[in-house]
Amino acid sequence: MTGDDPDAIIVDPEATEPAVPKKLEDHWCFHTDCRQWGCFGFNGRYGTTWYCGEHRSEGEAQFKR
Repeated sequence: MTGDDPDAIIVDPEATEPAVPKKLEDHWCFHTDCRQWGCFGFNGRYGTTWYCGEHRSEGEAQFKR
């Protein structure tokens, strides 16, 4: 394990409190009327826009990935 991995778990043997896990965030597909999980994220001007697998091509076209 290298120090370059931001998600690496670092164990502190002298810690007296448990580590606080990162917050999980919900991100749903941005396509109109779609209620599926947005597993493909595209960084835009105003943050990340998420699309499901079925609508991923819309995100790719909008953000020219």
